[in-house]
Amino acid sequence: MSITTKKESVLVLDASAKSSISVVESCASMGLNVIAASHKKYCCGFFSKATKERIVYPSLEKQPDECLKFLLDLLQKRQISVMIPLGHFMTDFIAKHQDEFRKYIKFVMPSYDIFFKGLSKIPTLKAAEQIGCPIPKTWYPQEESLEDIAHKVIYPVLIKPSVTVGARGLTYCQSADELLDKFPKIQAGYGECFVQEFIPQTGTQYKCAIVVGYKQELLSAIAYAKLRYYPPNGGSSTLNKSVCRPDIIQSSLNMAQYLKWVGPCDFDYITDPRDNVTKLMEINPRLSDTYKMASVAGLDMTRIIYQLAVGQTPQPQLDYQKDKYLRFIFGDIMWFLTSGPNRWKAKPSFFDFFRRDTTELMTGNRDLGPVLGYFLENISILWDKEARQFRLKRHG
Repeated sequence: MSITTKKESVLVLDASAKSSISVVESCASMGLNVIAASHKKYCCGFFSKATKERIVYPSLEKQPDECLKFLLDLLQKRQISVMIPLGHFMTDFIAKHQDEFRKYIKFVMPSYDIFFKGLSKIPTLKAAEQIGCPIPKTWYPQEESLEDIAHKVIYPVLIKPSVTVGARGLTYCQSADELLDKFPKIQAGYGECFVQEFIPQTGTQYKCAIVVGYKQELLSAIAYAKLRYYPPNGGSSTLNKSVCRPDIIQSSLNMAQYLKWVGPCDFDYITDPRDNVTKLMEINPRLSDTYKMASVAGLDMTRIIYQLAVGQTPQPQLDYQKDKYLRFIFGDIMWFLTSGPNRWKAKPSFFDFFRRDTTELMTGNRDLGPVLGYFLENISILWDKEARQFRLKRHG
């Protein structure tokens, strides 16, 4: 049943994000007219059968001013009820310019000062320390000299940019000389950085997606394990499993409430195999690529996000199905090709293609359109040198 009395329109930005698949499907199920927008002519969100209209806007990375003007002009001319921004760059862009966008359209997002505390790892980690949420040992060269840090840490350590996407700028150091040599270079290229202990990657990694209301009440949440990822030494997850981890959900809610967050947010954790403590790594103030895990487990977070945007009072959705799997087959193939001999011992097996408890990210609703869009998008990258270089940096 539609939750609207007339066919309202929702604008989904950036439709090239994998999270767009679940968003457009949910919006269509609510009886909404789905308008997908991206700077790419070919992408997974454009080819979903749930998408009714496609809009191509100027590249945000190459033409930010033109992109802003295009979107504001669009919203002035069209009657579109709600906007749901996706992807790292677009979500940050909307957050920065939210006062301009709020004149024409509704959406759910905290103020930019709060948003930035989630986007930037240094404020995130300091907030976690304030509320007692476990994090890896971390040192901030803004507060003590790099030389002092270099001579007191136990190696290996990592240099991490405070604001980045994927693994860009992440640098492994095995000695004080290496840290002192590399840190200034990484900071010059990626902005403010910090030093963090290296946690062995043998511990399970987790994600937690939550939606928080205007009074910081928990409206929906799911915790899930990253069973496989590409690159195999730490990257984007290719196989996920919904799990019962109320402690992770509570830690995420505590962080959101401390920051006074509103709307959706995503948290990354890792279990340290040395002490068996699950520690917060970072916050992603957006819908992650594996956002579909929520719908696979029986949650409709997009409905709640929409209801918050239009001023309705959502019914909380807190019970979800455990032991459900979400698989991204294209990424899982890359995992299999690069993960070494352990690939044959993986559970569930890479060759379990027809498990009833497993949903494929791209084709979960028997719609092959997103697969075609994703294929065409990646084929087009072969002719785009800048896009190829960015993809390599992101997974580097």
